[in-house]
Amino acid sequence: MSKNTPVNVLATNDKAEDTVEVTAPAFKFTVLKNVTLPLLKPALDVQFFVRINEAMFTGKKVKQVGGKDMDAAELCNITNLETGEAMQLIIPAVLQGIFADDYADAGYVGKCFAMTKHPKQSGKGYHAFSVSEISV
Repeated sequence: MSKNTPVNVLATNDKAEDTVEVTAPAFKFTVLKNVTLPLLKPALDVQFFVRINEAMFTGKKVKQVGGKDMDAAELCNITNLETGEAMQLIIPAVLQGIFADDYADAGYVGKCFAMTKHPKQSGKGYHAFSVSEISV
């Protein structure tokens, strides 16, 4: 193996017994700011578990194909409790109403929830949600 072998690569030659795994030394770091976050997309009738880290906010307007502006989505920065990953969740009007009714002045921030997105009911244009505050 030459000195130019990249780190974190499995180096091999023609003989299997000469295979050598090369790894970089471990280091510790602290995330100062999440510049981008992946979006949590709830599946229908599948319970998911989140901690809400910040109050809801309005995202950026997005242009659709054809140039028409879409309404900006309400978003919330969360932690996926199953994976520990920092993410964003789109907060539809139904969830906005639930949080506004039950948690004045963004009282949902710092709390953990089990949520389930349900299929649209006949004649309704929205998905219902089941929401339970949980202790972790």
